[in-house]
Amino acid sequence: MADPSIAEYIKARMKEGTGIEEIKSSLRQRGWSEEQITAAVQEIQGPQPMPSMPAGPPSGQAAPAGKKKGRGKLIIALVVFFILLFLFLYVAVNIVQDFSDMFPNAGDVIPIEIPFLS
Repeated sequence: MADPSIAEYIKARMKEGTGIEEIKSSLRQRGWSEEQITAAVQEIQGPQPMPSMPAGPPSGQAAPAGKKKGRGKLIIALVVFFILLFLFLYVAVNIVQDFSDMFPNAGDVIPIEIPFLS
């Protein structure tokens, strides 16, 4: 059983619109023990049930994916990059081969005589 004077004080302050934490702080400053304050608050408000942990997100909502969602996009981007790189190199090699077929002597060195260096 809580001290009636504390209970009356809490009720009066709550009617004024003061928050419970402010009331508790005021009572502590006046020398009341935490046990006395808690007992009076529980007598006025009733026992408070323990909050339970939610089982998961509300129905219809997906759980947050976090960083894993971004990794999927990164992997797709890398795959596309390497495919485009492969295609570019394939086309470049074929173009070089086509030019070498059209100009078979393109890589040969042609000797040039420079009169004043001989």
